[in-house]
Amino acid sequence: MKKVLILLIALMLPVAAFASPAEGMQVLLLGTDDIEYDVSKTSEMSRADAIYVAGISRENGVKLLGIERDLRVSLPDQPDNKLATTTFFGGPELCLKTINELYGLDINLYAQVDKPTLLSVVDVMGGVNVSIPEEQVKGINRQMRDYGYRLPKPQKDGTYKLNGKQSVVFLSIRDTEMKDSIESNAQRNERQQMFLQSSLAMLKTMTFDEALSIAEEVVPMINTNLTMAQIVNMIRTLQTGNADFKYKRSPITSYELTRAGVHQVVEISNIEQERQEVNAFLFK
Repeated sequence: MKKVLILLIALMLPVAAFASPAEGMQVLLLGTDDIEYDVSKTSEMSRADAIYVAGISRENGVKLLGIERDLRVSLPDQPDNKLATTTFFGGPELCLKTINELYGLDINLYAQVDKPTLLSVVDVMGGVNVSIPEEQVKGINRQMRDYGYRLPKPQKDGTYKLNGKQSVVFLSIRDTEMKDSIESNAQRNERQQMFLQSSLAMLKTMTFDEALSIAEEVVPMINTNLTMAQIVNMIRTLQTGNADFKYKRSPITSYELTRAGVHQVVEISNIEQERQEVNAFLFK
């Protein structure tokens, strides 16, 4: 009965979540160490390791903008800090507000997941098949060994089916031998977008009912302001719309490495130029 009701709502609101076929919808996707953001907790909790804006439309498919977690931002009572700290001081709402101000956007939807939840989500999906370039396998296994894991054996088609625990490690690892933390972040972002692209490809192969059943189980686990009607519309768009997947990482334009207290931060050289590039990527 519940599934029938959701389907009826979705049919009554076929474009409720979309501004136009071309613009579609934009959602802030956040991966954090913890969902909580009470500042009385330890400073390592709820900092965003993964920050993305996903643009989803029937016409253009998926456009994924990865955002550098070490971008210099100004926050309430924190005039000089990293973007990653926004989820610690004000949850996904503060991160959303900061990104909108930084890039001149008007996003109002978000989905936040922490590592334990991600583990459960992947296992509900039955694992995720990830296409990993052969030249990266050795390096990834070397890094995963520090956590007591390694990639499974490749399947016949060359993909690697990661379970929940393997996925969390795969998405979290950083190359500790790499001195440039920004480049290390970039490599981790590459793995994360590879994982998301693989997850979306799996969604394409499911029936609508199969995808909806997973959504019904997964959505209560995550912190999001998306309605079920919007999620149903998103599933239909991803399954029936343009299959293109495009990825860019901000800063797209030039930047400098500066300091915020004891931390190295990334400062965009020309924010107006960066805004133009970001908006062109997401909306054109």
